[in-house]
Amino acid sequence: MEGESANYVRPQPLIAVRNVRASSRWYRQLLQAEALPEHEHRDTYDRVLWDGQVVLQLHAWDEENHLTWETGVRYHRATESCCGSK
Repeated sequence: MEGESANYVRPQPLIAVRNVRASSRWYRQLLQAEALPEHEHRDTYDRVLWDGQVVLQLHAWDEENHLTWETGVRYHRATESCCGSK
């Protein structure tokens, strides 16, 4: 059924990595996929595409004050302080 694929919800897993560029190259080779065109945030974030669809997102582990996966605590890297996130 052509044209209906846009109506489906598709997972877009996000993986935190130490090196976004190297990880993107590895996953693209593994999946025979492509990436977004070169962009200014490539060292922090990238998407791996297959047949024009996002199949994987890669994000730098230590960037942008996100919650850590182990503790659920938000770390503010610039000040090295932290606060509870709940």
